Amino acid sequence: MQIQINKILGQNQLQYINYTTGLFNDWCEKLSNEFYVPARVLQVSPLLFNWFKNRFESRVVEAFLRDHQDYIMQGVVDPKHYMDLFQDYVSSPFGMDRIYPSVIIKDLKQNHYKQLNKSNSNINQ
Repeated sequence: MQIQINKILGQNQLQYINYTTGLFNDWCEKLSNEFYVPARVLQVSPLLFNWFKNRFESRVVEAFLRDHQDYIMQGVVDPKHYMDLFQDYVSSPFGMDRIYPSVIIKDLKQNHYKQLNKSNSNINQ
């Protein structure tokens, strides 16, 4: 489905990957502030990225394609308009801003602070 959505939005595959990675990084930054864990810890987690990617696909991409399938199937080509509409799905209350995997974030945070404590105790010895 990724190839289809990137073409509809007027992007090549690399542009779409960079776009969604940017959304993931922004999402991680918001969670970082909320859960008091460095954004980089969240951003480098493959588990968290895959969780985001799967939820983004189901909550944003599939909803967008479903709601606009008539226009898409009729061959309406208007990447700028589609991108504006897609942005509405990204920022909607049903998008990604209000959901997160608390268990994964809790584990990442605990592991981060354990490593930080180990580093500090090694320095103090």
